[in-house]
Amino acid sequence: MVFDDLEEAYKVYNDYAYKTGFDIRIGNTKYSTTRNVPKDTILNRVFECVHTGKTADATQGTRNIKDDAAKVLDSTVDMSSFAAEKLAKDKGMQMDLTDTRQRNRLLRYDCKAHMHVGKRNGAWTVTVFTEEHTHPMVKQLGRRRYYRSHRKVPEEDFQLLQTLHNQNITTAQIMSCLGNVRCGDLRTLGYVKRDVSNIRTMLRDEVSLRDMSLTIEYFEKRKAESPSFLYATQLDENNVVRALFWVDGRTRSLYPKYKDCVFFLHYLLYQ
Repeated sequence: MVFDDLEEAYKVYNDYAYKTGFDIRIGNTKYSTTRNVPKDTILNRVFECVHTGKTADATQGTRNIKDDAAKVLDSTVDMSSFAAEKLAKDKGMQMDLTDTRQRNRLLRYDCKAHMHVGKRNGAWTVTVFTEEHTHPMVKQLGRRRYYRSHRKVPEEDFQLLQTLHNQNITTAQIMSCLGNVRCGDLRTLGYVKRDVSNIRTMLRDEVSLRDMSLTIEYFEKRKAESPSFLYATQLDENNVVRALFWVDGRTRSLYPKYKDCVFFLHYLLYQ
């Protein structure tokens, strides 16, 4: 099998992994060491299963129990939580005072499945392909999207997501619309609700960083439509807008008649 570039090779192998039910990553990459050749020139690359390698317990071997016990005895004991534990027991409650966060752990099965590509005559050619895995495949389609290489938002979905976001639609409704576009099943999406929420946060941050430039752009548009429209900005030493003033043509025409006016608004509240 021959590819035009490494991106195409990665995409083909990743699509094969999604259909089969496993995740991939980029393994070893060999660069050119020839003179007069850029150092970032790649000669070959390995795409491998994420379950490649062995677990830490298997590589470290049998642990020394006596050394572990000595470390526990020599370590200082934290007495700060004992009073809280005793108070909880007296009240008949069970409190979890541990401040630990559970993290996802990727299991290693010493899997040998991989695809090795090298550059031959200007094209990337598959030189080694190992198909056998040492672990079970993920059969459920809805769970395959949780793998890192498969969890992504396609460009066409991103464009639709951005359009729906600009209409102030909720994240749940956006997920429903994207699922309807993809044959009406959310499990066929290559991402989850959290990914959509993160993208919406990114879009909001972009707008918040561009709010002043959008305001100035709107004022320039108003000034082109009405020459009597006036606005002025005050910048600080960092060239950041600190103050903004604007007035439309109608207000400027009324100023010679009324000058500065102070309005007193009085509201009557009836109970």
